[in-house]
Amino acid sequence: MSALRPFREIQLQWLSQLVQDQELSPRTIQVAAYIVLEHYNHRLAKAWPSFDRISKALGITKKTVQRAISELKGKWFEITHGNGLRHSTEYVPSKQSHAAAQRLREDQEERKRDNIVSLRPAKGGQSCPERETNPSAEEGQDCPPTKAKKQNKEIRAGRSGSRVSELRLRFVPTSICFARDWSDRLEEAGLPPLGRLLPEERHDDKRGYWLPDLNPAPRGSDQLAAQIAAVKRLAQQLSAHSPQSARGGQ
Repeated sequence: MSALRPFREIQLQWLSQLVQDQELSPRTIQVAAYIVLEHYNHRLAKAWPSFDRISKALGITKKTVQRAISELKGKWFEITHGNGLRHSTEYVPSKQSHAAAQRLREDQEERKRDNIVSLRPAKGGQSCPERETNPSAEEGQDCPPTKAKKQNKEIRAGRSGSRVSELRLRFVPTSICFARDWSDRLEEAGLPPLGRLLPEERHDDKRGYWLPDLNPAPRGSDQLAAQIAAVKRLAQQLSAHSPQSARGGQ
């Protein structure tokens, strides 16, 4: 296996394996998930919430938090205990759990590649049975578009008749970790966080933002630079048509 990826790239796989650990109590799983989802800093690669903060957020006692941390230590987190005076206890996902989550992601990526079927075989012909089609006079397709395609088309066409650039956008719910990752990347690029740069919208009963991709590309990559440029262009165009929305409704 290659060197360990940044934790943000395998966070979902880490959480998937965490919730399937039958040796942990449900409360311990809740504590671990809270630490990672609410307090993990991807830039510093650690989290440091106090026992008091965890207990208040989850509605449990500090003793329950302490028992959960004891269960998690070593297997799921490498823990450096603080003294409580400006030195909080620090949590870093253990190398063991990090490596296991990375293997899971690599297996998923490999299966995805294996499932890709070429539309054109090497020796002519076609890979699917022939069937008669009745193309319409207009461009496009005869069957109704799916809800996701329709939503993307509306976003690309613009809101209230305005023209937003031809971007392929993905909806990123505010509740998932990728929204915080996007805010981190935008701030590192000298831009406001999501809540101030783009309007929060509702889609499939969730609130979130339309962005170039579900999660931002690795730091320093050409792909991330292109994503940031696309977000800036989208924000500028939305601001030109609706300054109130571009400021997040402020």
